[in-house]
Formats: sequence, C-alpha cells, structure tokens
Amino acid sequence: TTANDTVTIGGERIETRRFTGGDTLDEPVLKTIMRDVKGVGRRVREIIWPFRRGQTFDFRSIEEGLSRGFNNEGVEGEMAGVKDWDLWGPLVFCLAISLLLSWSAPQAKDKNSQTSNSKNVMFSGVFVLIWLGLMVLTVNIKLLGGSISFFRALCVIGYGLFPLVISALLSLVLRHKLLVVKIVVNAIVVSWSVFAVRNALLHSGVWGSRSFLALFPVGLFFITLGWLCVI
Repeated sequence: TTANDTVTIGGERIETRRFTGGDTLDEPVLKTIMRDVKGVGRRVREIIWPFRRGQTFDFRSIEEGLSRGFNNEGVEGEMAGVKDWDLWGPLVFCLAISLLLSWSAPQAKDKNSQTSNSKNVMFSGVFVLIWLGLMVLTVNIKLLGGSISFFRALCVIGYGLFPLVISALLSLVLRHKLLVVKIVVNAIVVSWSVFAVRNALLHSGVWGSRSFLALFPVGLFFITLGWLCVI
C-alpha cells in the first residue's frame, strides 16, 4: 500500500507516493489484468465523456483564455484520469483502428492473380501514422508552453482515439455502401474526439492564449483519421 502527498511546483500539482508496506508481486495475473482493464475503462469514461453531474460548461473561460472549461471544484482543474496516465488505452485503440481499416481495405490482385499485401500496408501505415501523429501533437503542445507532462498529453490525445474505433468499425461493416451515412457519422465522431481531448487538456491547464495553435493540429489529425475511415 502507499500513502500520497501532493505538492505544487510551477503551477502543476505533483503527487508523491510513500511506500508503506506490502507488495503486489504475488497477486494473480488475472487480477492484475483486470485492474489495468478497469483503469483503461475509467480513463475512457473521464476523458471521452467529461460531463459529470453538477458540471456546466463555462463559455467565458474560453473568451478570457483561462485554463479551465468546466466548473467543478472537486476536480480542482485536473481530472484523475489525466493525472494517472497510461499508454495501454492508446495502444489498444491504435491497434483496433489499424486492424479494422486493414480488414476493410479492398482485396487487390496483381498480374499473377496473387493477392497483394494491401492489407498489411494499410495496417502498418495507419499504425505508424497514428503514433507519429500523437508524438508530433504532444511535442507541439510542449513547445507552446503546455505545463502538462509529455506522456500525460500523449495519454490524453491517445484516449481521444476511442470514438474513431467506432468509425473504423462502421467502415468495416458498410464497406463502400451508404457513403453519406459514413460521412455524417465520421463528422460526429471526429467532433466528439476533438471536443473530448480539448476539454481533457483544459483540465490540465494546457490552453492559454495559444490555444488555437495547439488545438488546430489536433483537429487536423482526427479529421485525417476520420477520412481514412470514410474512404
């Protein structure tokens, strides 16, 4: 078990943990896995659906360039899911999107009537694109003066991929049918992702007067992934 102390350095809250005895090295593997799965689920719920009972969106905070977009004294400007970051969720969502888009890729044949490796190219291309995009966006946030840590920002943007898993699944089911429906659904999904990531980073005190410069690449990144789900 551990006991926690919280200190504030440079405007960012840092939590230190003191070991107070006991260990988890001998706990069952299934218990460890389930704890990680529950943690991923909690972060999805906190980042992708930031609304809570008693929270209201404060539009004045956007106009004034403040670092908070929701009024809730309980979170103290920072969600627990953002503070306790991990990369399991982004990895799972990245794999899911890459697999679904590769499965929905058309089967092409070369002159020798042999199936081409278009699916493998799609999987590797989307996987690399997502992780490179996540890292570039995170570096951009840090260069713009974001107080959030590198891996915490990477975690937040990575969890923003969750709605795009739904879009990629829809692309696999519909294939090349109902293009208008796919476009409408992807527009909603991309907007959802951008909105969720933006609010999660607001809780971490990232946005300031340079909010547009940090948010625009995030929107462009999710629009690109959404368009891949359409085509």
